Amino acid sequence: MIKMFGVKNLLRKLFGMKEDVKSSDNLEIVHRKFVADPSGNDFGANDGTKGYYLENIVTAHNLLTDAGRDFLSQQGYYTTGLDSNGGCYIALSSDTNGAGDAHTSLAGEITNNGLGRAIGTVAHNNGENTTTIQKTFTATDTHTAVQLCGLFSASTAGTLVHEATFTSATLENNDQLQMTWTITLDD
Repeated sequence: MIKMFGVKNLLRKLFGMKEDVKSSDNLEIVHRKFVADPSGNDFGANDGTKGYYLENIVTAHNLLTDAGRDFLSQQGYYTTGLDSNGGCYIALSSDTNGAGDAHTSLAGEITNNGLGRAIGTVAHNNGENTTTIQKTFTATDTHTAVQLCGLFSASTAGTLVHEATFTSATLENNDQLQMTWTITLDD
């Protein structure tokens, strides 16, 4: 879904994104491409720069890793060996090998220029079966082919709980990626 100017096909080409994928457990990726306005108008960037953001939203299926399954079982049902955090740290990568059940780390994890691992905002309403973890990253330099995302239990190392691939995005200074994980626990 493109939200600005109704130029869906042009922006899909600009961002290199594919059509949306639907799933009950998913990762929503919002890629905001900053466009500087040479006349100096501020169209809502709200960050002191003059320009605006073009927004593209894509949804990708996430994968629960083997280590993540064990981690969730330990956290949810055991009384010992518990971590102080759940899987709420979001990390990004440009690795092209994709997500895998046996992965315990995010290959090629980006650690600098605005895209380093960061804690997401967790939201859950009692009585509901979904939890969301969200973080907006703002690039402070160019990042090429960002296409892999992971949820970890710590700011460094930790357990890779979930992993997902998405169509690669290239970010320049001030571009943003908003990652929203939706985890569904069915009854």
